[in-house]
Amino acid sequence: MTYPERIRPCIGCNQGCMDHTFSGKPVNCLVNAEVGHEAELSLTSDAKTAGTRQEIHRVLVIGAGPAGLEYARVVASRGHKVTIWEETDQPGGQLFLAAAPPVRKDFLHLATYLANACKNLEVEIQYSVKATSENILVAVKAEKFNKVVIATGACPISPNIPIEEGVKVVQAWDVLAGRSETGKNVIIVGGGSVGVETALLLAECGTLDNETLRFLILQQAETPSD
Repeated sequence: MTYPERIRPCIGCNQGCMDHTFSGKPVNCLVNAEVGHEAELSLTSDAKTAGTRQEIHRVLVIGAGPAGLEYARVVASRGHKVTIWEETDQPGGQLFLAAAPPVRKDFLHLATYLANACKNLEVEIQYSVKATSENILVAVKAEKFNKVVIATGACPISPNIPIEEGVKVVQAWDVLAGRSETGKNVIIVGGGSVGVETALLLAECGTLDNETLRFLILQQAETPSD
């Protein structure tokens, strides 16, 4: 892995840095859990390793999303042997959902960084492997692994509300992933970040985004309307 690929990318969220600085809170980082805890982690690490020989573990991580990749990266950097089982055919997990709304593509840089970091540390990622209690136990009993970490992420919930016949109800995740289509008149239940960003994505469907429209106006290919 070349030097630029070793640099952890900023995703521009500003939550733990700018927002916390302006509100007088301790600084942290959404993509780097060590930020704000450097001294604490240094003391803990020194206490654990002082005068002892580190035992090398064979670790199985279930899930190659951001949590699984980051855990694998940290553990492998400490000298342990790590294998990841991933149900899909690519790493990144829900980062692809986070990157789907307008101007959120920077999340993909984090997925690329984590995957490359794991590859550089010789983390083995096995794709299209669905983990079950049975095949995990088989692997552990065969002494392939002596540690198992579950990093399968969250799942959306469906509110228990009555639905009229003929009304199509889909999850925001399916819309963001391109697995479900909606009609022209859409009601979004939930005004958190997922709901708002899904609304922005749907609002752009069939229309020009801001950057494209600006370019066309500057090139006089479109005329501004009142």
